[in-house]
Amino acid sequence: MDAETELGTFRRYRRATMRFVLTHVARVYVAGDSVEDARHVADQWAERDIPSTFGFWDDGRDTPRDVANQYLHALEVLKTGEYLSLKLTALGYSEALLEELAERAAKRGLRLHFDAMDPDSAERTRQVVTAFAARYGSKFPVSYTLPGRWARSIDDAAWASELGLPVRVVKGQFPEASALDPAEGFARVIDALAGKASHVAVATHDVKLGETSLRRLAEKDTSRELELLYGLPMRKSLRSAAELGEKVRVYIGYGRAHVPYAVSKVMDNPKMMLWMARDLLRL
Repeated sequence: MDAETELGTFRRYRRATMRFVLTHVARVYVAGDSVEDARHVADQWAERDIPSTFGFWDDGRDTPRDVANQYLHALEVLKTGEYLSLKLTALGYSEALLEELAERAAKRGLRLHFDAMDPDSAERTRQVVTAFAARYGSKFPVSYTLPGRWARSIDDAAWASELGLPVRVVKGQFPEASALDPAEGFARVIDALAGKASHVAVATHDVKLGETSLRRLAEKDTSRELELLYGLPMRKSLRSAAELGEKVRVYIGYGRAHVPYAVSKVMDNPKMMLWMARDLLRL
């Protein structure tokens, strides 16, 4: 076996090993395999008067129909004050499946939230949400995610405010070609929403950024809450929100999750390797 062949074999083995490790790391971020597991965790938070968001994390092997069935089941389990976060990419942008979800959500008076995925899907997602909001109007609420690191999010913030959509602001997982610094971009999006948005979920575990964002929204009398991801450290964020007198919500993921880092990106990015090591220690 020549050196080039050996190197290729090593890389394939390393990639397979990394995928195995990442799959186990992902278990940190989920409540369990089923929506009933998420329900159990949500009920524990509800005892502290903290509502939840449910999000099914597929592993790429689920068909759009499979994912839709998971969402439909979740809509039967959700309680008043909770909402469902969905991924249009996982649904294959299917209008028929969205129609099913809309009818079920409207029947139960529950909100559907459209997650932001990769930048390439952003415009199509926005078009779907625009059509969705126009078709159903105030029959039931829909909401949308704005990643701080995307330059387009400032324009999207104006669009969402005009439609009256509640929004969730995140730093963002996948960068655009012209990506901004995540924290700096996050603050810019908050500024664009303050005094204009119907409601803003400040989704960050960065305590300082969360405090600054909540204060900025409070100055403009904008409805707001801090949204935290189940599986990540929350104590400091919860204490900070309590001191500010702000509401908190917990995002609970469940399903056959994969960690939100692409294997190829982890291999090439030392910072992501550190994140993964941290998560392994937490396991």
